[in-house]
Amino acid sequence: MHLDCALSLRTTHADNHHNRGNALYATSRHPEAVAAFTTALTLQPTDTESYFNLGNAFDKMGHARDAAGAFTTVLRLAPNDAAAAYNLANALKVDGKLDEALFWYRGALNADPTDVSKVH
Repeated sequence: MHLDCALSLRTTHADNHHNRGNALYATSRHPEAVAAFTTALTLQPTDTESYFNLGNAFDKMGHARDAAGAFTTVLRLAPNDAAAAYNLANALKVDGKLDEALFWYRGALNADPTDVSKVH
């Protein structure tokens, strides 16, 4: 993988790990994507994109609670992120926390009432 070459040159560059995570996620290598996003976050702990993508990778692995934790962190850092609120609601629904899920579905609508269809 070409990103592995880039990482060998700049191992402390968070964006390289984030991009590697995206490539791994795109090829359904979700556990490896989780590791890459986690490394990116150790280097840049306030990166909402890495937390968001980490949540998506956990979701693909069927780890609803871990996904919810990642999306919760996104919302702590970016309270009006409609996509994170929607994905958190989905993770909570899967985990059987329906009242909490409803709260976050409403949060997603409030954050972007014009187009919730674009959140995923």
